[in-house]
Amino acid sequence: MTTRFAALTAPLPDTEHARSGAVVIPRSETAAAPMPGQTPNPGQLGVGAALAGLTLREIEVLRLVATGLSNRDIATTLFLGVRTAERHIANIYKKIGAHSKADATAFAITFGLL
Repeated sequence: MTTRFAALTAPLPDTEHARSGAVVIPRSETAAAPMPGQTPNPGQLGVGAALAGLTLREIEVLRLVATGLSNRDIATTLFLGVRTAERHIANIYKKIGAHSKADATAFAITFGLL
């Protein structure tokens, strides 16, 4: 698990960072992501989520996946269709390299999204 997410937390060298224009958020400057339904502050995204390119909605869905909700329950909680919730989950898996809800949960725990 640790090696799968290592690339998301590895600091970029200063020269590469300057050339690429990448935004690196130091772990000490981030707080836990907001609970579903709350409006997040810009500094509230977890490091892994920010670097994986997750949208705010995907972070909401990931948090619900990590709490063990079914796709139908996630859809109901967020006032979405089941297929829309499933599409969000598929996009999350692709972005974070997960293959199951267990992998997604491990990612959420690792990067403080719970």
